[in-house]
Amino acid sequence: MRPLLAAVVAVGLSGACVVAPPPGPPLPARAVAVAFDEALDPHGRWVVIAKLGRAWRPHVHVVGVDFVPYFTGGRWEHTQHGWVFETDWPFGWAVFHYGRWYFDPLEGWVWVPGDVWGPAWVEWRSGAGYVGWLPLPPPGIELVVPVYRPRWCFVHVHHFTHHEVWRHRVDEELVHHSATAVQRASAPDPAWVARETGTPVRTVNVGPRPPPGRVVPMPRIERPPAVAVPPAELERNLRPEAPAPLPPAPQRFERPADRRPEPAPAPPAPGTRRFERPPDRRPEPAHPQRFEAPPPRRQQPPAPPPAPAPAPAPAPPRRLDKKPPLAT
Repeated sequence: MRPLLAAVVAVGLSGACVVAPPPGPPLPARAVAVAFDEALDPHGRWVVIAKLGRAWRPHVHVVGVDFVPYFTGGRWEHTQHGWVFETDWPFGWAVFHYGRWYFDPLEGWVWVPGDVWGPAWVEWRSGAGYVGWLPLPPPGIELVVPVYRPRWCFVHVHHFTHHEVWRHRVDEELVHHSATAVQRASAPDPAWVARETGTPVRTVNVGPRPPPGRVVPMPRIERPPAVAVPPAELERNLRPEAPAPLPPAPQRFERPADRRPEPAPAPPAPGTRRFERPPDRRPEPAHPQRFEAPPPRRQQPPAPPPAPAPAPAPAPPRRLDKKPPLAT
């Protein structure tokens, strides 16, 4: 069995303890490959990846364009073997418990088969109220930032066990910058999850772990049944509550009416006279003046343009007289 190189993830977190991931699965035998072909062929296609060989890629119309393994289409459940990713897809028993996932730049997420069962082949981060995980690559692939570094899946611990955990993803950079206490761990402690959320975490018994080299589906984990509410309690919860009485309106301050007597007018000071305009004694005009507009001025017709000067008569042509021939 080829040992899996220790995962080296540079996340810039102080005080992170280093824990080697579990050993990788051996190469599958022919019988195991046939069992995977029968379970996975209806839901995807097989491709060949350099340095990895044969890998399975799920159809986009089955898992969606934004598919991320151990994150899309499922939820986390705690069992006696650890945290398992439970999904409603019929192929989840194989691709989330056997083999490893790898992100190829051309094909996207592809699954490399393996014959060793595990609750979830992921690497964990937890602390400061967050839980994060990353699908482990096949043996021989290192989680080094310059070479291979897919994005982590982080959620708040209150949403870790939600049945639609993919709806509550938190940006990886936000967690790294805001929480320095996020450390590498084997898996989130159920007691810590219960203490952070205030809700006890149930542990489901899924039976014994399959031995290496044997590929068998594990029993599915159903969602916890809804708590039955008595009819009286349900009716009491659905009955509308009586509206709370309104607080008394504050008293409005009103100024009392002014009942003081009106003051008497002050007498004029001695020696002062009140100015009064004298009456107009000008005689009224016999006929009111009427404004008449001046008559309009006649416009003189424009002067005719000057007649053009007569052209000068052409000069008579000059007459050329022949000179008598010279005597020889």
